[in-house]
Amino acid sequence: MSHSYTIPYSPWEDDYPKKVTSLSIDMKSLVYETPSRSLDHITCPICKHPFLKPYSTICGHTFCKACINESFKSVLGEKCPLDRVPLNVNDEAEVYPAPIILTNITDDLIVKCVNSEDGCTWRGERWSVRNHVLEKCAYTRIKCTCGLFCSRRMLLENKLITEDFHPVDRDGIAVCPHTKVSCEKCAVEVMLCEMDEHLQKHCTNNIVKCSGCHLSFPQMHLGNHTLNCQQIYVDCPGSKYGCTWKGQRELLTSIHMSDCVFLKLKGSLEQFEGRLTSLATENENLKLQMSTILDSVVQGKVQNLGYPLEIEEISGNLEVEKEYELDPVRLSMKNIRALVKELETNKNMTQLLAEENVALREQVKNQWTMIVQLQNQVQFMMIERRRQFASSGDLERLHTKL
Repeated sequence: MSHSYTIPYSPWEDDYPKKVTSLSIDMKSLVYETPSRSLDHITCPICKHPFLKPYSTICGHTFCKACINESFKSVLGEKCPLDRVPLNVNDEAEVYPAPIILTNITDDLIVKCVNSEDGCTWRGERWSVRNHVLEKCAYTRIKCTCGLFCSRRMLLENKLITEDFHPVDRDGIAVCPHTKVSCEKCAVEVMLCEMDEHLQKHCTNNIVKCSGCHLSFPQMHLGNHTLNCQQIYVDCPGSKYGCTWKGQRELLTSIHMSDCVFLKLKGSLEQFEGRLTSLATENENLKLQMSTILDSVVQGKVQNLGYPLEIEEISGNLEVEKEYELDPVRLSMKNIRALVKELETNKNMTQLLAEENVALREQVKNQWTMIVQLQNQVQFMMIERRRQFASSGDLERLHTKL
């Protein structure tokens, strides 16, 4: 069964646009940024999604509140969906809210916006998705005064609405964003809310200049031209590793890429980055396991075969179990420290190589300058020597004549 929250459309004002409908967010359909294998310990065994309002049973199982309620209404009745242990739903000792830390962990998971397929790039904690969609998401569809729907992005990008301004006609009536007007460039009739898209993707008379070669194109073709223009300024592909070079694309491909130290080390840096990401994920999983253990300690009981045992009853084994659980964490942290140290060493080596490369280039440049100077001096001396020889020959011929 899907679990959803109902939230109203975002009102810009009481009458523009009017709040006449509601928007349902299916929380079970959210896409999580966390790798699926990292969610195994916080996933409901019924719906196979991270817990929503988790409830636990006396037999040691945890489910979403909505999922277990639906299970109680099924032919199975008031029994645990996993091991069929009879449960008294009205007894809080048998069915009770899971520790608050579990709710906090699942609500802090990073999810994508429900409008991500429409182009929204927002990422945030699950607890904040409702506020994002309601108040900020540029792709949330808002009902216009004319009854049609359009995204908040269309209204904002076309400046049809702002925080303190809504366009009105001469009678003081709000202008409908679906009103058709003539394009100033080509005279085609287009709705106001689609004018920007028309100018960028369809209008052949909307001429713009390329910032690289300064040739003029319809804006609808500028994107493809920019991908291939050799005069446009681009960053080095190694910029994410620290390269600060920026220049024309033709210089990038013909000169810089063959000399860039960061690109030569790209393979090694990507391997280190992948290993660090893997260790970071493993570390998060271990933190989650430790949080669960510590929460059991704080609550004063540990679930064992479905029966809560007080801490006093297990105090003899607690230290041993805690040390056992902490060993993987210590090992993981040790590996992370080693990798971080190795990465720092490689970064320092990369920086030294880059500095050495610059120094060598400067030395080669100086040597070339000296060679050119020597060539000029030799050439000058040879010319002077020839002039002297020529003068000596003229004197001998003069003496001979005399």
